[in-house]
Order: sequence, then structure tokens, then C-alpha cells
Amino acid sequence: MKKYVLAYVAVVACALIGFLLLANSNPHSNVEVDTVAINEMVHQVTRNWGNLELLDTENFPYSFFILDSDGEHIQSTAQGLPGSAISAIRIGFLPMSIVVNEQILGTVLFETSAASANHASLRVNSQVIFAFILLCALNAAFMMILYMAIVKPFRRIQRFAHNISLGILDESLPIHKNNLFGLFTQSFDIMRESLQDARQKQHKAERQHQRVNSVP
Repeated sequence: MKKYVLAYVAVVACALIGFLLLANSNPHSNVEVDTVAINEMVHQVTRNWGNLELLDTENFPYSFFILDSDGEHIQSTAQGLPGSAISAIRIGFLPMSIVVNEQILGTVLFETSAASANHASLRVNSQVIFAFILLCALNAAFMMILYMAIVKPFRRIQRFAHNISLGILDESLPIHKNNLFGLFTQSFDIMRESLQDARQKQHKAERQHQRVNSVP
């Protein structure tokens, strides 16, 4: 049983360390938004609206994605960005409209420093929730092992002892040497066999005595 407890303590300790690491891994940045770079990118998107693959994003400091006037996603500069304007704005993305001749062609949503932190925070929260669920599953597995290794064998021994107290000696007790109660169970079963043998000898002696008394 000691090894089970040590294993459980190790798992819980690793989970707590993981929680602490995840909690401290949320990036926060106080860097101000580079409005000049964003405005230049908006002008560049406006000029190349019909040919967005010509956009030069190599030195641009922010990830972004572009939606058309119907809200359909048409281009993105990074993986894992939100799929809609509402979800992006909710976590701090900066929306900039693309307007030509007073007509809105679409929207560019920039992942600024605050948005990046919020987005990362959502990922961290998801990881924490997953880790918590995993810890609960491990705890359930440990409780099952505890039940199978201690509670169930103890109840079997308790039932066996009750049968012996009632004089029921024909039912043997299964012995599992790898079980925590293995040797104890074996001793109980040896005691049962001894009591059963003594009872059989007593019955045999009683029958012999009756035969002797019945002889005229």
C-alpha cells in the first residue's frame, strides 16, 4: 500500500507544480500599441484589397486577420487566431475598417499586446481545466486502486470471519499473495482448515462412540 500512497503523492505534487507553472505562464505586456505601423498596414491592405497576397508583413509587429464586409474570413497571418470579429474584439483585438469611396470593404483585426495576453490567458485557462480534469481522473483511479487493494479484501475477510463464527467452514478464502492482506488471508484460511479438520475428527469420534455403545 505504501507504494500506492507514494505514487499518489507524486502525482498530486506534479499536478500542483503544473498548475503553478501554468498560472505563471500568462504573458502580460505593457508595450504601447504601435499606431503608426497599424495605420500603415491598413493603408497597405486598402491598396491591395483585390490582391492581398502582395501584403508585406515580414517586419510587421502584430498578427492580424481580415474579414470581408459579410464577416467572412479571407486572410490571416498566424495560426490559432479567432474566427470572428466578435470573439476577437472580446479578447482585445483592435478592429480597423477598410473603406474605399465611403464603402466599407472589410475589417482588419490586429492582435495587439493586450489581445495577445488575453488570447494566451484563454489558452492557459483551457490547459488548467484540462489538467484539473486529468487530476480528477487520476484521483478516481487511485481511489479505485485503494478500494481493490484494501477495502474489498477487508470486506471479504470480514465476511469470512462472520461465516466462521456461524460455523460455516466449507467456504475457502481466496488467497492473493500480492495483496496487502495476502499473508493475513492465508492465516485465516489455515485456521478455517484446522477448525474444519477438528470438526471432522470430532464427528468421526462421535460416530465411533455411538457404534461402540450400540454393540450389545
